[in-house]
Order: sequence, then C-alpha cells, then structure tokens
Amino acid sequence: MALHQIKKQSDLDKRLKLIRQQIYGRETVLSKTGLTSQNHYQAAVEDKKNAKYMISNVEIGNFYQDLFKIGIFASLAIGSQVILFILMKNHVLNLNFF
Repeated sequence: MALHQIKKQSDLDKRLKLIRQQIYGRETVLSKTGLTSQNHYQAAVEDKKNAKYMISNVEIGNFYQDLFKIGIFASLAIGSQVILFILMKNHVLNLNFF
C-alpha cells in the first residue's frame, strides 16, 4: 500500500490562487466526453460565461454569517440609542455638550 504525501499549501500559494481567481475567474472542470477541439473551446467559453453567475455554498455561508453579524451590530447600536434616549428623557442621564 503506497503512502501518499499531501503537500500543504503555504500562505503565498493560497494568496496566489486567490489573486488568480479574482483576475481570471473560477476555473471550471470539463467533463471527459468525446468533444472535438472546437466543441471543447466552445464549452470552455460557455463555462467561463456561466462561472460568473455561479456561487458556491461556501460563499453563501459566508454571506449569511456576515449578514448575521451586521444584524447583531445594528441591533446593538439601535438598542443603545433607545436606552440612552429613555435615560435622558427621564432625567437619569444628563449630557451637556454645549
């Protein structure tokens, strides 16, 4: 039984991969069917066009996490403003700015 050694990606490799994805878009994997070179080129062009609109599950998960964090921080900000308003209205807290 052969041992397979998996090379760990360094930070530089990860950054380069991310930059390549941002510049050239996501690489698509074509199925190994009997396509001629012209059909292969057209399929690659179509996949590149469709790749712009394809969103992976990881990106969607990150989007929901970011949206959740934004909601928490917005609720904290609005809640603290409401508490400050109530305290100032009942003369518990007196802030003289001028």
